[in-house]
Amino acid sequence: MKRLAGKITVNIDGTNYPILGSYTHNLEMTKMETVIGADGVILGYKETYKPAFIAFDTVDDGELPIDDIKVAKDVTVSAVLPNGNTAVVRNAIQVDDADYSAEDGKVALRFEGTGKLDVA
Repeated sequence: MKRLAGKITVNIDGTNYPILGSYTHNLEMTKMETVIGADGVILGYKETYKPAFIAFDTVDDGELPIDDIKVAKDVTVSAVLPNGNTAVVRNAIQVDDADYSAEDGKVALRFEGTGKLDVA
């Protein structure tokens, strides 16, 4: 039986970070949207670019270099997924606010850049 979910390892420029619960990624670099006319008729679609991302919650154990992570530029973020594939976002920047939760020490991180999936 194949493992489909569970353990994930995230690495930022060679350093592994623990995952605390939440992890998502989207490596698609384009998005399609329906174009609807003023009369309600679907006219077609438009395709726009968007950044790929890896987002996850980690824990601040007092050793997390949060100030460096908040201003990270041009980093490579990779995640080894439970199914053995690896999600990679290159030339990434850390976006959003890196929100911290005092309840459990959780820090929410999101990196955007150029993505690809390495299939095991």
